[in-house]
Amino acid sequence: MGDSGRGAQAGETLQAGAEREILEETGIVIRAGEPVFTCDSFERDGAGRIRFHYVIVDMTADYLSGDVKGSDDALEARWVSPAELRGLPVTKTTLKLLQQIGFFRLSTTKSVRQESNHIPSELVVIKAL
Repeated sequence: MGDSGRGAQAGETLQAGAEREILEETGIVIRAGEPVFTCDSFERDGAGRIRFHYVIVDMTADYLSGDVKGSDDALEARWVSPAELRGLPVTKTTLKLLQQIGFFRLSTTKSVRQESNHIPSELVVIKAL
């Protein structure tokens, strides 16, 4: 799954935007699939006024090629296993989504057997600047 930061360009599909952003931010080539989760995120100023409104779309994706690395707007990008994910600062919403798509089970830290290319056994983590 990927969720990227700059947004879609005019005339760009969600899939094409995700593929471009993941390549720019992590150095890997993916084939983006269907959206699996969407949410809104608001950044407010000191007075509580909305400065930015982000629409976050998480999508399935197939890894095609490349070596994972951070770029200019990502402090770190790397593959993590379900066991490693538990030690990272991840939102409850993200954990719930990853559990729903079969990335891990809440009662175990073992990987779920991969039934298709859309159920990851590893995940790219991006820490934005």
